[in-house]
Amino acid sequence: MGFLVKLFGGVEKSEVEQMKASHQAELDKMKKLYAEQIDEIQTAFRAKTASLKKDLEEYKENNNTEELSAAHEAELDKMKKLYAEQIDEIQTAFRDRNNSLQTELSRYKEKSATFEEEMKERDEKLTKMKNLYNEQIDELQAAFREKKESDHEAEMERMKNIYESMLKEIQEAFQEKLKQLQDELASANEQVQLYKTGMESHEAELEKMKKLYDEQLLEVQTAFREKNAELQGQIDRFKAQLGSLLAD
Repeated sequence: MGFLVKLFGGVEKSEVEQMKASHQAELDKMKKLYAEQIDEIQTAFRAKTASLKKDLEEYKENNNTEELSAAHEAELDKMKKLYAEQIDEIQTAFRDRNNSLQTELSRYKEKSATFEEEMKERDEKLTKMKNLYNEQIDELQAAFREKKESDHEAEMERMKNIYESMLKEIQEAFQEKLKQLQDELASANEQVQLYKTGMESHEAELEKMKKLYDEQLLEVQTAFREKNAELQGQIDRFKAQLGSLLAD
């Protein structure tokens, strides 16, 4: 059957294994890069959050009751701007990473389409070869009809056996190649699905991080409003006391 494999231009088993190994290596590489990117973003988020909390505590410790409300509001605006910049930075990083993964996904889809096209071409080649064999058998049968009856029957039986043997070999070769191509296509489709699942998972992670940022920002805003109210109350009391002293 080896000559039929070469005749049909089939992919050797070792080539299939190499192709699968190459695909798996690319998939593992993308998984690792994704994990590293998420870890970097989470580390930056934790560092930035810690820094902002520290700034808030220092602000609470260093400001006394005589601070003007305008300075307090300016500090709050600064904190809001820092949070907005950090959120925008993370969103940009996720968009860039997702665009990169989309490119990889498109590449795997192209490979999948190539497998399907190759399978179609091999099927067409097999059909062509089977038709050619049938034509040759028809020609041989026509030639043997001109022989003597006794010779004709013996030759026909021999040709029938040859034909059946060759047809069986062709069918076995076709089934083997078909299975190889189907396995390769299934593997490529599985990798495409894994990338889709990975993208959905990381989109959910981005949504989770955005929610956490919103909660952190709300916490800072609430703390500043409480501090502002406290300072305003102290200022009002000071004004009242000053007014009372002036009245006396």
